[in-house]
Amino acid sequence: MTGCSNWRYIVLAAALIAPAQPSLALDRVTFRVQSDDKTLSAALQDASLLFPYRRGSKLPAQDIMSKARAEYAALLDALYARGYFGAEINVLVDGREAADIELLDAPETIAKVEVLVTSGPEFVFGRTKIAPIPGNAIPVDGFAQGDIAASGVIVDATFAGIDEWRKRGYAMTKVTKSSLLADHNTQKVNVDIVLEKGPKLNFGNLAVRGEKNMRLDRVIAIAGLPTGEQFDPEELDIVAQRLRRTGAFRSVSIQEGTALDANGNLPITAVLVEERLRRLAVSADVASLDGLTVGVVGAHRNLLGGAERLTLSAFATGIGVDNGGLDYTLSATYERPATFTPDITFSLGVQFDREQDGRTTLDATNSNAKLTQYFSNTLTGTGGVAYQLSRAVDPSGTTIYKSLSFPFGFSWDTRNIKKSASEGVFITADLKPYVGFGGTESGVRNEIDARGYLGVTPLDSLILAARVQLGMIMGSSLAGAPREDLFYSGGPSTVRGQPYRSLGVFALTSGSGAAFETGGTHYLGGSLEARQKVSETIGLVGFLDAGRIDVGGFFETKDNWHAGAGVGLRYMTAIGPVRLDLAGPVAGGTGDGAQVYIGIGQAF
Repeated sequence: MTGCSNWRYIVLAAALIAPAQPSLALDRVTFRVQSDDKTLSAALQDASLLFPYRRGSKLPAQDIMSKARAEYAALLDALYARGYFGAEINVLVDGREAADIELLDAPETIAKVEVLVTSGPEFVFGRTKIAPIPGNAIPVDGFAQGDIAASGVIVDATFAGIDEWRKRGYAMTKVTKSSLLADHNTQKVNVDIVLEKGPKLNFGNLAVRGEKNMRLDRVIAIAGLPTGEQFDPEELDIVAQRLRRTGAFRSVSIQEGTALDANGNLPITAVLVEERLRRLAVSADVASLDGLTVGVVGAHRNLLGGAERLTLSAFATGIGVDNGGLDYTLSATYERPATFTPDITFSLGVQFDREQDGRTTLDATNSNAKLTQYFSNTLTGTGGVAYQLSRAVDPSGTTIYKSLSFPFGFSWDTRNIKKSASEGVFITADLKPYVGFGGTESGVRNEIDARGYLGVTPLDSLILAARVQLGMIMGSSLAGAPREDLFYSGGPSTVRGQPYRSLGVFALTSGSGAAFETGGTHYLGGSLEARQKVSETIGLVGFLDAGRIDVGGFFETKDNWHAGAGVGLRYMTAIGPVRLDLAGPVAGGTGDGAQVYIGIGQAF
């Protein structure tokens, strides 16, 4: 009897509690659109809050009800964006219009939701007036009588008018009156927007918030705000870019004042969040025949309180390779932004390299000082002075090279995404005149690397990428040019499928008269890639690389070229694509079977 009594209490408690629990059973959502516009249904489905639950949901009834009431506004925004101002929307919750259900009368269970949209006719613009605007302002495409009355175009045209005044120094331009009238008899939308431009303003002083380890005077110097000059919104973008490219800040926000200062100028505030002072990064690349490459980079982002950066790095290549030897690079670089002007960075560097290929052992030291000028977002120039000292040990004996050089160069970068571009170009051109001492001859070393990217399908699912590399040494003979400046071909940065630095020239001879291989004075290479996106994270690549090495001029050495081709897999991550390539030789005599390359980032 006691057991039965306990069961009665359990059943009674469950009966009392059950009505208070929300239902978790929505069977389905049906979504129908009546329209002659074949693309409208897809646009509305994307905007819908309920369409994702068309196969049912375990959400509580109160959450479904909340989404149903918000569905009208979500769909109206999508309809207005395409010029439909006379649409009819029904959201039926178990047969009842969601908008008619009071919050206190919301159902405790919901089995079915129906969304019905009748688009009605497409509206066009009648009167389109935004005034005043400057007389030479560029009209906004699609904002004219007879064009489809898309709500987004109205917004774009309004902001375009405001921006035109702001570019002319009227920083506080705003909308004071707006009228949008949809005439359902004529299916036209009349727009009447009034702007108030306010006074023409100059930049006030720059205030800074959030600096902790940075000195205030250095932040102001790096930002380079032209205090006292006429307001220009593009200058604010430039200020933000200058601060960001130092790498000392995690975030940079430039805010305009809401009131004028005592001098009638517009104050500006930079709100900063500083990065961690120190950074350590480890990288690795693997090639089946070329071995493992490992790199360690350590950086201090704010060495002296002025965003000065000290970078120490060490790289080792050829780990695990039987032939040749271990190659490594050790370097230290000091950089100081805003030297002389806000757009010039000064740097000092020293680098030591050892290269061994079984024929030659090369030890080289390079000390340099340079200035980098940022002309714009896309154009950068460098110039400086460097001293090189190297020793080459090869079958001809030991040779010491000494040179003083004056390298300068430019880079042009219009890529839309640096890590994996789908459009734009990236071109670097470097020119290094040098004066040789002792047995080193004087000359000029030139190098050009040009890359282009083009998306050829909608949403850039297929991208074609091309690369051309060109290098030459003029004025120096092969024997008199510093060995570290000579050109080789083969490996992941030139020709995949061919062993690393496997193509050189046999132009120098040992004491016994036997020719041995060195790099050449001229290099020409090219690469083609087709990058196919399979999903948001997976991509496939097919590629073809080729390169040739010459002495004394291009195409002076007969048949001295090679090529490689292969396929690759890309896995997209937040730090860039993880790369896996399989390549083999298709031309030339330097190949040695298939090679596998693993690394981070696109090949170029």
